[in-house]
Amino acid sequence: IVLSPQEIRALTFAKLEELSSSTGETSKQLAVAKATVNSDENAASNMLILQWPGEVLPKEALVQLKTKSANGTPLFIVHAIEGLIKPLEHVAKELDRPLWGLQSVERAPHDTIQELAEFYIKKIKEVQKKGPYHLAGYSFGTCIAIEMTLQLEYVGENVSLSLIDGS
Repeated sequence: IVLSPQEIRALTFAKLEELSSSTGETSKQLAVAKATVNSDENAASNMLILQWPGEVLPKEALVQLKTKSANGTPLFIVHAIEGLIKPLEHVAKELDRPLWGLQSVERAPHDTIQELAEFYIKKIKEVQKKGPYHLAGYSFGTCIAIEMTLQLEYVGENVSLSLIDGS
């Protein structure tokens, strides 16, 4: 069975038990589970639309967030699974340095973490050509931030990395 991240999030232990039952109804139960997941995905999309109207699909991959100070070395933070930086605006207001958020945009490669990390590195180099770089990842973004760190260190850059609620 292959499941998307949205399908995995919608699974419960009861659904997993149903899917793995040996009563011969696995196909039927899988169809029911997928229907439930599709319903849950629609609900999740609707929730995103209600929380951040007009920002379900961000237009800009790199966005500067409002902080207490624009002075200092910037911090670049990678989004959670939703691909949006908007949920981190309240955190940004507490920082005494520039904060740039990386968002998942349509033109970003989404096939592998490595490709997405490479895309985001190109974006941060538009703001800061050389290191040392200060990266952070939030939730799912920790995976991408780790890969960005590996790629930057591979080419000799100095990187500090902070992980927030990694998944």
